[in-house]
Amino acid sequence: MFLIVYGDTIITDKSKSILTLIVSSIIVLVISLIIMQLIDWPKRPVSGWTSCKDPDECNYLGLRGREIEYTDEDFVVILLGDSETQAWNFSFLEMPERIL
Repeated sequence: MFLIVYGDTIITDKSKSILTLIVSSIIVLVISLIIMQLIDWPKRPVSGWTSCKDPDECNYLGLRGREIEYTDEDFVVILLGDSETQAWNFSFLEMPERIL
């Protein structure tokens, strides 16, 4: 049995092996995470308000809908909501903004 005395602490072969295993596991995990970030794996999901499935359906803000053009005399209605307001279940021609 091999003992290492460090100050008042005695480190045995078994505890040294466990410590080496823990430290090497952490190093491997960190290196793996860095490599995954560099190659962008897994791919980030397309989600959120600016996730247009069809680029032809996106306006200049990156949101689903038509281009927003209005003057000072126009009456503006703002649709606030969640994914129901974004209306993915409707075709582009049936969106709530078209009805309004």
